[in-house]
Amino acid sequence: MDYALLFVIGLFVWGCIVYEDFIPKNKLTLFIGIFLGFILFECLLSRFYYHIDWESIFRTGRQSLFVLVYFLFRRLEKKEIWQLTKILLIILSVQSVLFIAQSITGIGLLTESEGPVSNGWFYRFYNVPILMYILVFFAVFANPFTGRTRIFTTLLPILVMFAPMHRSLIGVFVIVLMVGFLLIHGWLKSTKNILIAFSVISIIILILGIRLSSRGASDIERVTEGEFMDTDNLQLEGDASLLFRIGHFTERYLETTETPIGTLFGLGFMSEDSKYTENHFNFIIGLSNTEKGGIAQVDTSDIAWSIFIIRYGILGTFVYLLLYGYIVRYYWKIKDHFSISMVLSLILVIGISFTSDQLYYTTALVFPLLYYDFYYET
Repeated sequence: MDYALLFVIGLFVWGCIVYEDFIPKNKLTLFIGIFLGFILFECLLSRFYYHIDWESIFRTGRQSLFVLVYFLFRRLEKKEIWQLTKILLIILSVQSVLFIAQSITGIGLLTESEGPVSNGWFYRFYNVPILMYILVFFAVFANPFTGRTRIFTTLLPILVMFAPMHRSLIGVFVIVLMVGFLLIHGWLKSTKNILIAFSVISIIILILGIRLSSRGASDIERVTEGEFMDTDNLQLEGDASLLFRIGHFTERYLETTETPIGTLFGLGFMSEDSKYTENHFNFIIGLSNTEKGGIAQVDTSDIAWSIFIIRYGILGTFVYLLLYGYIVRYYWKIKDHFSISMVLSLILVIGISFTSDQLYYTTALVFPLLYYDFYYET
């Protein structure tokens, strides 16, 4: 990741020097500029207000700089981007084979495969390929291949979406996939069809809720009763339940909003393993810290909003969602197979933001930025 970041920054600086039109004057540039302006402000706030060390600030904030890839991608020709898409789908399909194989054998074949959980005949792994959530709808609705290769690159990513046996992921994926089929075939152009589709999807949501999570109704009841507020007695991990996630967010939200500065801008760009984190936080709810023991105070793979609130605050989270929302709206207005696939992917990431941290990382935006100049809006 760091090598990729150095590559991006190096080419960005080079492009600014060599090309007069390297940074275009369009709406996307404006939103990227606003977001990076906030990141710069947050870095300065972290250092001179919170007194966080520069190393932690850079380690935490550097992933935001990947939005600069847009200015690199727009130098590519359409045929090059098309070829890149094919290559990535092939790579994703090979990764899918490895992921399915490890789910059957229990042997970790991809990176970060630690701690598989046995579940009957299969093993649960959580190291889903990094571009899976973004590319799976391309594979289904905008697959550039034909024949057996198309079947191969379509079915394998779909199977991987079910392989982790993650209830929320399966539910959100099935719903978004159904909406995608309705949009692609033009079945949502009338009010009657929209009402029928809404009714059918509601029934499916109900069935999935009953079949996939016997604990879900209990969790919702405990959340509505405010049990997540009792952080001292809440079970720490709770198998990553809804109650645990809401409690995890609430504990950090209450800490962040104790001051006006924290409410607006968060508590700074601290890293999980820094002295600052160790000295300033003592959260009770969190996943186990496998390296130092105790509870992970900042980082979590279970919910993106906890990371947003503690590092970005309310205003910073809004700034990021402003960029994210603009990209969704931009592709939604186009409504071809490619753009619909893009919108579905971004909606999926939003949909699993209470069970995954994918939304926080700007890697979710890399593919939308790759295709932006296919259409280009001034």
